[in-house]
Amino acid sequence: MSFFLTALAFTLPQEGLLSNEAADLGGPTNRGITQATLDYARNKIPGLPAAVDVLTDAETQTIYQVLFWNEIGGESLPDWAALAVFDGAVNSGPGAATRWLQAALGVTQDGSIGPQTLAALTAAEPRGVLREFNARRLYTMMHQTPTELSAFGLGWARRVMLCHDTAAALIP
Repeated sequence: MSFFLTALAFTLPQEGLLSNEAADLGGPTNRGITQATLDYARNKIPGLPAAVDVLTDAETQTIYQVLFWNEIGGESLPDWAALAVFDGAVNSGPGAATRWLQAALGVTQDGSIGPQTLAALTAAEPRGVLREFNARRLYTMMHQTPTELSAFGLGWARRVMLCHDTAAALIP
């Protein structure tokens, strides 16, 4: 969990607190956790509440660790990649974020970070991979529904740029 808390500290402020905006197709959301995500998490993590509006900090952290960080293999990634992929996973799902990384690396896009992806990441030039990852992330965001894009598109783009700059600063 060494870098997880750092990545979470970056991502949580991007997600905001309790909301239920009409333009957000996710419905009621708390700290980026939608009701559907919470319902799914309750099958994997015992003791979670039934409604997003009562999630505690500890429960939120556990959900992000189990459903997002662990799903992207965050501990196996260099910090710069872990931050970018984690934030992308929280924003668009672990499968999408993993496939963006795999596409940026030119490996099979199976949505699961394994030996092939890790080997390609080790051999790759980090700045180019990060740039391509974020280009793919933005491209995907540009294809959301017009209502979502109108309401959230500029904020999403700002978030990706901030994530890019923060992750790039972590490249040795």
